[in-house]
Amino acid sequence: MRRKRLGRGNRLAALGVLAGLGLALAWGPAAGTAFAAEPVKQRQIVYGITTWTGKEFAGTFAPANADTIYLTASTRHVLDVLETDVYYWPITQEYMADWMGYRRVIPGRLEVLRGDQVVATLDRAPYTFVYPEGYMGGEVQLAVGEEAHEAYRRYQDAINVYYDQAEAYRQAEEAWRDRMARILEEVQRTGKPADPEKLPKAPEPPEPPRLLVMQPAEGFVVQLPAGEYTLRLVGEDGKEVEAARKELEVFAPRRTGVGYQIIPESKWTMPVESGDPAEALYVSSETTFYLKAFAASELNRYAYSRMLELAKPLAGSGQRSAWQWVLGEELGGVTLQVLQGGQVVATAEPRPYYVEQTPGYALGYRIVDFDPSRPEFQGRQPSFVAFKVQLQLRAGATYELRLVDAEGKPVPNSARTVRAVRGDPAWPLYAWPGVPLVAGLVVAGWRRRLKPRRPPEA
Repeated sequence: MRRKRLGRGNRLAALGVLAGLGLALAWGPAAGTAFAAEPVKQRQIVYGITTWTGKEFAGTFAPANADTIYLTASTRHVLDVLETDVYYWPITQEYMADWMGYRRVIPGRLEVLRGDQVVATLDRAPYTFVYPEGYMGGEVQLAVGEEAHEAYRRYQDAINVYYDQAEAYRQAEEAWRDRMARILEEVQRTGKPADPEKLPKAPEPPEPPRLLVMQPAEGFVVQLPAGEYTLRLVGEDGKEVEAARKELEVFAPRRTGVGYQIIPESKWTMPVESGDPAEALYVSSETTFYLKAFAASELNRYAYSRMLELAKPLAGSGQRSAWQWVLGEELGGVTLQVLQGGQVVATAEPRPYYVEQTPGYALGYRIVDFDPSRPEFQGRQPSFVAFKVQLQLRAGATYELRLVDAEGKPVPNSARTVRAVRGDPAWPLYAWPGVPLVAGLVVAGWRRRLKPRRPPEA
């Protein structure tokens, strides 16, 4: 076979391709190493922080470069001084702790100073979180000291009782199946149907305990009035652990009131919140919605953001002068009133509701009253508990919502104005831009009629 010689240009192109492949093979493994996302870790003494947000406990930590810790006033928080490996994660722009890789408790006592005076000396104490209605039940309690151990023992006892009931249920169900199998064999053999009233009743499975208690841990439980403090850890040798010194800012709300979570009937999974008493609720002329009432606090946005996300250097940036309403614990023992012109026109009590999907493949749901005595709700829990509000408003009409306590007295800062939005058609908005055009055509036609016509040329 006769070989065809490549031209000069083609030879240069082939050499370029081969050089590129060689560089790719040589650079490939190195590139894989160069782009590995393994962060650089630094061993630091940090503060583990479990803070009360007003509704739940949230966790964060204070790395070495965070000089100040922020906590809300007059509520219990848990701090701990630990040593761990810290790294910066650029994707979320925050410092992260490798708790599973290395974690060491720094022994000692925590001292709280105001100025040069020690105002509190704290030892580590056992604590745990108690969820009476389960983790998703909404309520959480902090148990400290012997109360924490007692709560955990109570939880273990409930679990053991449930295991015993589950084993008894398994044996009872097995016996029931055997008896039903014998009855079926008898029916098949004789051809006579069994008397339904003589059939054994299937055993009911036990209900697992709702109570959930976490295994107790140890930490410094802090509860202070508003002010600026200094934290320092004194080791077992009586010397201060220098790396554990932090500033502590304990902040209080500017205002308190009642906040609402508003659940529209048309989109119950997308509730909105109203914390400011000056806010108004804008609804359509005929609407149904549900309200949940909470204690609300107006907090400095910077301090609140730093309290929750101290490991994020940019948390709260530019918001030192801003304030925000934060919803806390749900209120109980109150009644909702609807007023028009200062007169009460309707009242509502909190009731359980259940969201059921409409049958078929199409999307859709209905919110119905939850009645545990009805067969279809056996073994189920309500989707939510709230005040149901049904209004039929004229355009421009105004109502007022407020809460009253058990004695019928209005709860301060619980009032909200409800306004009906107008449902007028929008076509007039699009008609106005055409007015100048129509006017121009009319004027042009009128001037054309006034213009004298030339006589026809001979």
